[in-house]
Amino acid sequence: MEQCLSMAAMTRDYHPRHVVPDIAARSGDRKTELHSSWISGLIEIAVRRYVPEGFPEHVAVTYHSPAYQGTTLFLTVRPEGQDPTREGSVLRFEVRDGRRRLVATGEAVMGDRGTKSVGHLD
Repeated sequence: MEQCLSMAAMTRDYHPRHVVPDIAARSGDRKTELHSSWISGLIEIAVRRYVPEGFPEHVAVTYHSPAYQGTTLFLTVRPEGQDPTREGSVLRFEVRDGRRRLVATGEAVMGDRGTKSVGHLD
């Protein structure tokens, strides 16, 4: 829970579904929802590990269903093309929870090796 409160402080998003277990329970959820910033961070880390010598110029994420605190998430990264380090190469990804429910999908477009800017779409 401490990490959820830290994320809320960092993003200034104190929505009760993210930080108040009792309210999350009243809305039918057993646990608080993970903030989408957690999932975006996971995706960025995975892309950088998959292509350590490349830089994502753009990352687009679509969220399909919530993930909850304490949930195991599985991330699959799939390159399109032979060389994922080339400028303009695309890495597609999907995030699923422990029940294999789709949480998020998206793509990262690799930029020039000197490019370090990353944009997000929610």
